[in-house]
Amino acid sequence: MPRKLTPDLPLFGVVVALVCVGVVMVYSASAIVAADRFHDPFFFLKKQLFWAVLGLGCLWGGMLLDYRNLERVVMPLLIVSFALLVLVLVPPFGQSINGTRRWFHLGPLSFQPVELAKFALVLYLASFLTRRQEVVSRFTEGLLPVLLVAGGMAALTLLQPDLGNSLALVILTLVLAYLAGAELMDMEFMQFHPTGMVWPPSVRRC
Repeated sequence: MPRKLTPDLPLFGVVVALVCVGVVMVYSASAIVAADRFHDPFFFLKKQLFWAVLGLGCLWGGMLLDYRNLERVVMPLLIVSFALLVLVLVPPFGQSINGTRRWFHLGPLSFQPVELAKFALVLYLASFLTRRQEVVSRFTEGLLPVLLVAGGMAALTLLQPDLGNSLALVILTLVLAYLAGAELMDMEFMQFHPTGMVWPPSVRRC
């Protein structure tokens, strides 16, 4: 019988502390602008507090949830994430702001699909790397599939363009793959073969 899952309270405390610091920084950086534009120095602080409280509530709910139940939504979330990353590039679905297409606007709400993609990618990596523990150290069976998924998401995000989130998706994938047992040498995938293809060291040795 699986052991009873318990929340990681120290980790939860660290997240709460970071959120509190972030809220204070938002107020510190925006109070003057908010007072000038909206005649309310707490305008941005109120918005940030609303989303912070909502996010912490969702976090607490997630901590009480059996994470194994999330495995059944991995593929649907992955498909929806890819679809939204494509749709945001297509007018009039994605709104163009300063030459970039990163956001959906639904009335007063804005939504950045790459944020859902990050969540979907984490769930996919956790599920895939857990099921493939025996072959994670092999490039073609372990690292390559997750790189293709993360690379697809990163490429679509880069088209927005959004270099920061593109790098975040790739780095997140490499870190989790390494922690799961992927070969460090295989991660040097930016070593180019004279033919122009990318070949990791373990494949070149075969």
